[in-house]
Amino acid sequence: MITRNRPISIFSLKCKCVFVSFIKRFYKNRNDEFKMLYYARKINPKLFDKEIKNLNFDIKIKTNIYNKNIINNFLDQNNIKDKNLILLNPFSISAFYTLKLVDYLKLCQEIVSKFSDVCIIIPSYETVHKDFIQEFNMFFKQKPQKIYIFKNDDNILNICELIKRTKCVISPSTGVIHLASNLEKSSIGLFSEKDIIFWETFNKDYVLLNKTKEELSTYDILEIINEILLKLKRYL
Repeated sequence: MITRNRPISIFSLKCKCVFVSFIKRFYKNRNDEFKMLYYARKINPKLFDKEIKNLNFDIKIKTNIYNKNIINNFLDQNNIKDKNLILLNPFSISAFYTLKLVDYLKLCQEIVSKFSDVCIIIPSYETVHKDFIQEFNMFFKQKPQKIYIFKNDDNILNICELIKRTKCVISPSTGVIHLASNLEKSSIGLFSEKDIIFWETFNKDYVLLNKTKEELSTYDILEIINEILLKLKRYL
């Protein structure tokens, strides 16, 4: 058993211990992938050192022709050019530190107003779609220009293919932004300090939220939107 050092594991014949404090001290800039490899090396260091060069560490999610066709059809049907696409995800089941849906719609409005050559795509899914469309229509009254809704069919690879076409992903700490990190796409994360520790993004660009969406004041929301706009400029 490969495990962190604990009194019970240090003296167990079944355990090989990894001294995490040692890793942190001498490998401060190493990521979690390196730490896992360090664990694996404890099994058989000689074999590990011999074969490590032969392993393929490409962990990027791969899409297929079906996903490409789905996204191509969506873009073509809406006459969207994928030059300056922004994927804005307002949905998160587990994130408390985020914005209310109406505030994300305000953000969309500000983005297309400030950046004339940008198109925004909001990915939706069956569970939230009906309520979202109602709120979307109530907010905008008329169909807005350059803001589009992609209703996914629960195939996560469609979202991956969509992310690959974008310049930047804007999202709270949830699956969409984690996919963007896997695909090494730029993102702006609306994260709490805890989210940053546990869910670091590819380009490490965050708008720090110290309050839950219910606690945010009108001024707080305005500041958050302005900060996102400033950050977004560098990716366009």
